[in-house]
Amino acid sequence: MGPIRVRLHDEAVSIGSPKQRTLLLALLLNLNRPVSLDWLTGALWESEAPISAVANLRSYANTLRRVLSVLDDVEIVGKGRSYQLLAAPQRLDLTSFEQTAQSGRAALARGDFTAAMAQLREAIDLWRGPVGQGIDCEKPMAARLAALREQYMTVLEDHAEAGIALGACAEAAFGLRVLLGDEPLRERSWGLLMRAVYGSGDTAGALSVYAQARTQLVRDLGIEPSEELRHVHRAILNRAPLPLPRHWELSSPGHREGAAPGPAAPANSARSPVASRRGAATRCHGNCPVPCSSPDGGERQRMWWRP
Repeated sequence: MGPIRVRLHDEAVSIGSPKQRTLLLALLLNLNRPVSLDWLTGALWESEAPISAVANLRSYANTLRRVLSVLDDVEIVGKGRSYQLLAAPQRLDLTSFEQTAQSGRAALARGDFTAAMAQLREAIDLWRGPVGQGIDCEKPMAARLAALREQYMTVLEDHAEAGIALGACAEAAFGLRVLLGDEPLRERSWGLLMRAVYGSGDTAGALSVYAQARTQLVRDLGIEPSEELRHVHRAILNRAPLPLPRHWELSSPGHREGAAPGPAAPANSARSPVASRRGAATRCHGNCPVPCSSPDGGERQRMWWRP
């Protein structure tokens, strides 16, 4: 992603004027779907559209047709009062990002943390910066671009979660600190950072992370940290097993989702059962020093935490 680019045999193809680039971005964000002239007008000019806006749009579209004519199976077609960019989704790196991120998230959900890390890292590497970087977008497109950035930040959090599950707590902590430097109000990131720091053996550091999170939330939003963050904080204060994240369910090897977990292995076992959202649970490698409790605060399972 990043700045919008068209490449032919690894050579950049000139797109033209800023308005043409904005139009191409609008069509790419709605790939293979008709986009009305009214929406495109709002995307390019919002409330200050010139009287000649529709004529200008048609001119930009015609110019883009010529630019894209060098690419096979890529075409801009007009349908009534709309335009549509036709292309195979695989030609767009945004599609690759979304599909790879979805695969990584699915691997995370089934407890395949190694596959999740690899696929989520592949998605992250596709992100060269905000989509449409350098293009002045009006409100209709700005909302879509903000949603894509939110998706990217979720991928970063998912990647950190998989890393913590594999015991890569220090690496996860570094990435989470960078993310929180840009987005300091993300409670999930704060919670993961607390887990990563505690998982590195730094209890005082994990408590400091909670204090920073609380200060940020109270100062900027006037709210206290969520119950989940407070629950993790209480566990760290007591040097107790961490509660599982709310989006996980306890299971044991050989048990289907919803079945009661079987006997837990000792905490010092190199093959302790771990939590999984669905299906049979995977097993840890014994390299994450943070044992967990059940999310409802009930009887603690002697198991290593896996997000």
